[in-house]
Amino acid sequence: MKNYWEKFYQENHNLNIFKTSSSFSKFVLKKIKDYSHVIDLGCGNARDSVYFLLKGKNVISLDKSGKVIKLNKKKFKNKNINFVKFDISKNLSKVIKTKKPKCFYSRFVMHSLTKNLIKNHIKQLSKIFSNKDIFYMEYRCFEDKYKKKIYSNHYRNFMKTTDIEIILNKNNLYSTVVTKGVGFAKFGKEDPFIARHVVRKYI
Repeated sequence: MKNYWEKFYQENHNLNIFKTSSSFSKFVLKKIKDYSHVIDLGCGNARDSVYFLLKGKNVISLDKSGKVIKLNKKKFKNKNINFVKFDISKNLSKVIKTKKPKCFYSRFVMHSLTKNLIKNHIKQLSKIFSNKDIFYMEYRCFEDKYKKKIYSNHYRNFMKTTDIEIILNKNNLYSTVVTKGVGFAKFGKEDPFIARHVVRKYI
């Protein structure tokens, strides 16, 4: 799976279709006026990371693909954005040092992970997640499984929102809002069925 993404980002990093920020990033920005730090968990080609940067946020962008991190560093040079090659299912405290309130951001990452990797990721996230932090995630959920895809060869794990919630709850996290449906993440002629969560930590 890693080699697949290395090749994909090498070949598609400069496609026009990836140059604009996502609708989810615009949605999130309106909600995080009081947050100066954004942690992009699985940044890919960094289009949303750079959007947050241009809107005045300090950004840490993590991705397991060394290829895409190298490309991002070469393309986007700014002291307020830090690209780090890192597996988000590992110990996040190694790369997240700030004690300020943080917005963790995850778009179209959850469905690219196996269930075990999701469990590990949420477990590690919970360890560094404070009561002042917030987590926004968007992913293709179970209802999207049989819809037509542009990139049909991507690995996708179509989780039910209830299963995601169980994993969150086991790690002292919970969703304050869960939204599902189409019309949120249109991509060319594709209109995926997605889920959005806003996550907090139990006090």
